[in-house]
Amino acid sequence: MHSSENSTPNSSTEGPSFSKTHNDTRPADITAKDVWYHGELNEHDANHLLQGTTPGAFLVRQTGPTRFYLSILDQDGYPKHMPIRQLTSPHYFFEGKRYDTLRDIVEFFKPALFPIRKGGIMPINGEIIESKYLCLRSFERRDVDELSAEIGDILTLCDTDELGWMLGRNETNGTVGIILKSHLEPLISDVDDLADLPYFYDTVSTDMVQYNPIGTFLLRRSSKGIDTYALLVKTQFDLVEKFLIVGSPSRGFCLAGRPFPTIGHVLTRYCDRAISGGVRLTHAVCVKNQRKSSRRSTAEVRWPVVTDPTMIAMSSSQYDDILRDRKEVNLSMNYIQLILICATSNYSVLK
Repeated sequence: MHSSENSTPNSSTEGPSFSKTHNDTRPADITAKDVWYHGELNEHDANHLLQGTTPGAFLVRQTGPTRFYLSILDQDGYPKHMPIRQLTSPHYFFEGKRYDTLRDIVEFFKPALFPIRKGGIMPINGEIIESKYLCLRSFERRDVDELSAEIGDILTLCDTDELGWMLGRNETNGTVGIILKSHLEPLISDVDDLADLPYFYDTVSTDMVQYNPIGTFLLRRSSKGIDTYALLVKTQFDLVEKFLIVGSPSRGFCLAGRPFPTIGHVLTRYCDRAISGGVRLTHAVCVKNQRKSSRRSTAEVRWPVVTDPTMIAMSSSQYDDILRDRKEVNLSMNYIQLILICATSNYSVLK
């Protein structure tokens, strides 16, 4: 197995410097409730707003007195900008049809789209949700419309039609279905201590990632200094790359010169965009899952020093079982030896 230090994510431009103006040039039919309307906004800045969102996310922007665009993220994850022409006010021409208002255009396409507003994606029912979730409890598919997910799987949420359920896509295999919300938590969350994150480790080897599918990741402390962390990602069959992250929950974080408010924002970006060689983050190595599988209360696996070569490749639970059996055998041997000593002593006395 090989690993690389201080890898850099696929090159891209720095964060946007939005040129959205503060002049109130919005059409008369637009109100403050139309959160999908972003006013004057160029294509470059619109692309940055669409990055890291769910396919189907959209916004409406303006680039002049009578020119508007419906900017959406298509099913392949690429921004698409569809022109809207304002004719004699208040009429609009879009995709070969005439509409009375911009809201009429949005309402026509809304069943298949998610409006972008500050703070997240707002689905049709008005509830703001994050687009990426982490599975913390395994969910087994029982009906044809349900979605199976394992602990650590990354899910992209698409809708919240039914109370307590969400429609989503499992990024590990691309399957789509509904899943209980109680089994998930948003990938973007505010924490004061990174140790509270389910995929964070103080010390761990690359083996924790290596023997998992490509796209598997975890976060651990780095030896580079204070407030430095390493994002370990399996990017090839025999390669685990390490990406240096600098920062803290109070100051924010930086990866390859790009600022992020939280670690969750880092992960969300590279769930949607390749972090190296076309590989996206799809599955987290969770501490809870490791505790369950190893039957230990610590995330870091430490094996005692052994001299028996047959025990080197054993897991911690297997080692404990063998060690317990050997102790029982040793006690039995000691008991047998004691009986033999007593029997020998009695025989000598009788003789």
